[in-house]
Amino acid sequence: MAMKIFKLKKILVPIDFSELSLNALHHAIKLAQRTQARIMLLHVVQPYVDLYGDSGVMMAASNLENEVLKQSARRLEHIAETTRKRSRVRIDTKLILGTIDTTITRTASTIKADLIIMGTHGANGFLDTILGSTTYQVVALSKVPVLSVHKQITRTGYTHIVYPVREGTRFMDKYPYAVAFAKLFNARIDIVGLVRAGQKEQAESMRMRCATLKKTFIDSRIKARTVFTSNEYFADETISYAYPNSLVMILQDRDFGLVDVFRKSFTKGILHKALAPILTIPNRYRYIQ
Repeated sequence: MAMKIFKLKKILVPIDFSELSLNALHHAIKLAQRTQARIMLLHVVQPYVDLYGDSGVMMAASNLENEVLKQSARRLEHIAETTRKRSRVRIDTKLILGTIDTTITRTASTIKADLIIMGTHGANGFLDTILGSTTYQVVALSKVPVLSVHKQITRTGYTHIVYPVREGTRFMDKYPYAVAFAKLFNARIDIVGLVRAGQKEQAESMRMRCATLKKTFIDSRIKARTVFTSNEYFADETISYAYPNSLVMILQDRDFGLVDVFRKSFTKGILHKALAPILTIPNRYRYIQ
């Protein structure tokens, strides 16, 4: 089966100077060193100006905003320059005033990034569990893959790639990305299929598609295995196959509307609970006009 393989040339790394965002930069450096990709470091400053305040409040907010922008620019360039010297990776910087999630996704489209890498803490309290962390909001909006990470990548990189397969026709959408990362790190693909108890037809279909997927990987000289589960909590089951050096690959869900905000989706379950790095592939059908 001939398919276009994902090539990594430009990585966008949003950075807020926290340890989490520096971990994301560490991942980006490791990937850039293996692929010769270029990194764009992005820092977003949220507006301080209160458009509904009086002139005095607006002036004070504007002054504070300008000072924050100046300080952020210095810190951003310092990190970029230090990283360039240590890693020999090409790094550009961008400082933008705006809303964090929309600015990140808009910038990714503008610079034609192949990948966004972000640090994440998962769900942090009731509000984040419902509405999602900042990273989840970016995942929901992004037209390019998003790699979310909790900690620094190890020297060995990713030894296993967890590839969950659910019902639907999109089980091959992750294939180009799985091939690219598997070859970069000589990783094994663990295909996890959801076989629903008591549904013989669905089970046969799932086993067939997973067998097809496995053969396709093996034909590309990539190690692969298949495992099956009937656990309805498929997000939790998927996470259980993620080793310390695993990369979990999932597809962007279609449940980002207001009516679905209280519904627990597979994507939310993975992003909010998994400690392994997670690569979320966008739903290309959402953007076809």
